[in-house]
Amino acid sequence: MIEGDWRKLVSEDLLIPSFKISRFEAIGRRLKRNYGFITIIILAAWITKIHLHSPQKIDSLSSFYDALAIGQVTSWLVALALLGTFASVVGIIAYISRRASGEISEFGRTSRNHWIS
Repeated sequence: MIEGDWRKLVSEDLLIPSFKISRFEAIGRRLKRNYGFITIIILAAWITKIHLHSPQKIDSLSSFYDALAIGQVTSWLVALALLGTFASVVGIIAYISRRASGEISEFGRTSRNHWIS
């Protein structure tokens, strides 16, 4: 049987609800569980599209870089947007994975002690 005053803690939390994690951590968890995988699929599909629809043959990294241009938008701007987006997603996922707080953590750190005394 669980000991402690956990019923009181649960009832107080229901009366005065509050967020248990920060907004940044919530975004990171959502990215990790849902959108991280979708982002990888989109990246693979986009790179495949570049290879299939390039006007010149892509046989090196420089020819792939040249194929990134979209109309009047230069290759460096497209590459910067691509790398920035994926670096942000990977960085947020890695940061949240290592520093997650709250009730549930994928690396074994839990705060159940706050609920059971």
